[in-house]
Amino acid sequence: MQFMNETFYKQCFQTLQGLFELKLISKDEKLYLKGQILKLEINADDSTSLEDLSKFLLSCLKQKHHHFIKAPTKSQLDMIDEETDEEQL
Repeated sequence: MQFMNETFYKQCFQTLQGLFELKLISKDEKLYLKGQILKLEINADDSTSLEDLSKFLLSCLKQKHHHFIKAPTKSQLDMIDEETDEEQL
């Protein structure tokens, strides 16, 4: 079972490198995803495809982006609302 996990992680990192080389992810995103991969506790089997790994890694990024974009957007909207209120006075 240890061998299959090593193979899984090797595939993950190769997929990550491929996404980076294709410029689909930035260096910071690559580092973030490396951390996410290292946190995984998966007993992978032979049916894990590179396409599935790519989808998983990109979904991790999507969740990260959604989380970080949501908070600043609300604060920006609040600022615009306050500026609009001041202009009306």
